[in-house]
Amino acid sequence: MTDLELVAGLYALVAAQDARLVELDVYSLQTCRTCGATWYGRHDDPCDWCNRRLEAAQRRAHDDMLRPPDVGEDHELRQAALTHWGSELRHAVDENLVTLTEAETAVKRASGG
Repeated sequence: MTDLELVAGLYALVAAQDARLVELDVYSLQTCRTCGATWYGRHDDPCDWCNRRLEAAQRRAHDDMLRPPDVGEDHELRQAALTHWGSELRHAVDENLVTLTEAETAVKRASGG
C-alpha cells in the first residue's frame, strides 16, 4: 500500500465517521470560525456568542436611529440635519428596523411635542 492509498483510506474513514456523527445528531466540541468561541453542540449549531453580539448591535442601531441629531437650536445646519434624520427614519421604517409609531414618536419628541 502506498502512502497516497493510506492517506486516501484514512480520509475516507474520517469522512464516513463524520457523516455518521451528523446522522446520529451527536454533540461534540464546536469552534466558531468568526470569533473563535467554543461550545458543545451539533455541527450546524450557530454560535450563541456571535448571535448575542449581533442582537446587541441591532438594539443599539435601533436606539440610535430614534435619537435626533445633536445639533443646537440656533445652529445653521440644524434644518439640514433634521431633514437627513427624517429621511433616515423613513428608510428605517421601510426596512422594518423601527416601527412607524416609534419614528413618529421620535419626531414629535425632537420637535418639542
